[in-house]
Amino acid sequence: MAPATSAVPLLAAILAAVLVSSAAAAAGPPPNLPHQYSVDRSKTECGGGQGGTCGAYSSRFHFDWDSRASLEVMDLSPTTYKLQLGRPLHPVHLVYQWTGDGQDCTTTVASKQNPFHGEWDFVHLNTIKYNGAGKCPPPPPKPTPPPPPSESASDARDGDCVSWEGPWESEWTADAQVWIKEGEKLPTQLHMICSFLPFELFYTYANWNVGPLPGHLLQPPKFCPPAPGSTP
Repeated sequence: MAPATSAVPLLAAILAAVLVSSAAAAAGPPPNLPHQYSVDRSKTECGGGQGGTCGAYSSRFHFDWDSRASLEVMDLSPTTYKLQLGRPLHPVHLVYQWTGDGQDCTTTVASKQNPFHGEWDFVHLNTIKYNGAGKCPPPPPKPTPPPPPSESASDARDGDCVSWEGPWESEWTADAQVWIKEGEKLPTQLHMICSFLPFELFYTYANWNVGPLPGHLLQPPKFCPPAPGSTP
């Protein structure tokens, strides 16, 4: 006959699971953020800790997690295009970058240390924390030197937001936090803090268009060379 099993550990495990489940329910699940979209995205990078140097640029960002592809059209002079394409069964992806004149293009293979990620992967990790409702974040720090007057600041600080945060180890991020205005479903700002350097990254978002992307957006131009030693 098998020895009797104590019910105490089993009851304790059930109770712990109920408590965890109740806490998660009170906080609300992680947001179901889009994985196919186009959005105006402003990127600000700040290095050197408090009072460090910041740089910024704006782009129209097209993203499709289903096909592991993204296209960033950077509002620079000249306009710069950066297309990233994942490959089935491969941990790396191909990166194509060219400018608006349609002549120069570089094709590289991304490092295995930088796999293709969704913009919101961290919200599905077990360490995600719900911060509840509060004031939306202020705009990111201004670039150094400051941008021309035509660039408008984010209005994310107006009104109330809800936010989630947690580490993102595969992006070497000690903490990532995403804000969504109360009553809305799409992010207004993402903030990431590097885990090993005094470095911060901010994204602000506007003019969402959620859904599948036109296929031609995610195709490399014919004038781009093939990746060295690789088949897309």
